[in-house]
Amino acid sequence: MKTILIILLTALSFTAWANPIMEGPFRERLFFISILCEAGALSMILSYFHGFDPFKIFPLWLFVHLFTYIVFLLVIGSLEETFPRWMAIVSGELAIILIETSFLKLISDLNICRGKDSRKLKFLTLFIAVFIANLVSIIVSLLIP
Repeated sequence: MKTILIILLTALSFTAWANPIMEGPFRERLFFISILCEAGALSMILSYFHGFDPFKIFPLWLFVHLFTYIVFLLVIGSLEETFPRWMAIVSGELAIILIETSFLKLISDLNICRGKDSRKLKFLTLFIAVFIANLVSIIVSLLIP
């Protein structure tokens, strides 16, 4: 059941990073809903599989998510003029994944938002969790013209 819920939340975040590029009347509402869903999906992955407290990690993760969104827009804005669009998007997503993984490694090492019986996590384990949560965004960003 947990896995199904994570898949559903990740599927709802299809438009998370592609949304600023998309046009439509509900663009802003979809953007905030998709950010909440993507942050929720990663919070659930971290809480169910890696021992983070979901009520503590979610607000902290929303802040990190909005910060990485700004970084994503800066990377795309600076690289889109010199590189193809797909390369700018992939570079922006990789920057997001590395920033989010580094932040998670930091809070894991400092035992912030962690359960009492949880162990310290390796960088690769956290990288895989963040990559899975952002994989849908990468695919959708590349598919939207």
